[in-house]
Amino acid sequence: MSLKRKAVDLAASDAKKPKANASITSFFSSPAASSSPAKPKTIADKIDTSVPDEAEEAATKEPFDKKAWAEKLTAEQRDLLGLEVETLHESWFRELKDVLLTESFLGLKKFLKKEHAAGKKIFPPAEDVYSWYVCLCFYGIRWG
Repeated sequence: MSLKRKAVDLAASDAKKPKANASITSFFSSPAASSSPAKPKTIADKIDTSVPDEAEEAATKEPFDKKAWAEKLTAEQRDLLGLEVETLHESWFRELKDVLLTESFLGLKKFLKKEHAAGKKIFPPAEDVYSWYVCLCFYGIRWG
């Protein structure tokens, strides 16, 4: 018998045998050692899939008043961010409020305003810029 034959026979005898009524993920887990304490067997066991309760989330977040925030803006900022103030829901607005005041975002809004004043077509139209939010709500995806 050649060495090659022995290596093949050895590998076949050590191959993992499927268990009756086992799940697909159990095939990829490492064999449980009898002397070690109980540990998660698969990566899926290690992932925390718990979803925080809505009441817990609401208690940890301070209330956000979009109207009060908008009143603190300068006249120029109020003019540039009118679309965001009118269309974004407070849950998204709370998360994006700091980004809206960045120099780059305000610069983009100034550029778009200048292009619109020059009569150029801008896509998407202003009323559709935040249509992604409507789509997320349609599918039941919420933020905050």
